[in-house]
Amino acid sequence: MNLNFHQMNFTRILYYGEITLPFSATDLFIASTTRHPISYYAERMKFFQYMAAGKPILAEEAPGTKSVFNDDAHYVKLDDIDAMADAILKLYYDEDLRRRLGYKNRKRLETLFEWSKLIPTYRNFILSVLN
Repeated sequence: MNLNFHQMNFTRILYYGEITLPFSATDLFIASTTRHPISYYAERMKFFQYMAAGKPILAEEAPGTKSVFNDDAHYVKLDDIDAMADAILKLYYDEDLRRRLGYKNRKRLETLFEWSKLIPTYRNFILSVLN
């Protein structure tokens, strides 16, 4: 790949609360994954950022994606490039499906993964380890 740095535009550092701003310009997020279990946890931050943008997500089926998105993403089998291409076209042409998936993802994030919901769980876990 020939990367031309003159075509890149670095505007400024984005702070945590602003991370979804550039995401709002996209129509679809693709959550590709891997067969390596350790990456299931590393990928989650990216998944949560996608969900926060309220956009549809096309994901490869894997334990990490299923546990985060549940039924609120459009799935294809892991490593199935043809199915991925077909799903991209399906979502491109189905605006209603894109809108529904985006809404459901944002709601799932707000319901299950906001800090106000997670802090008690983390607190109880830490206390149980200390005791």
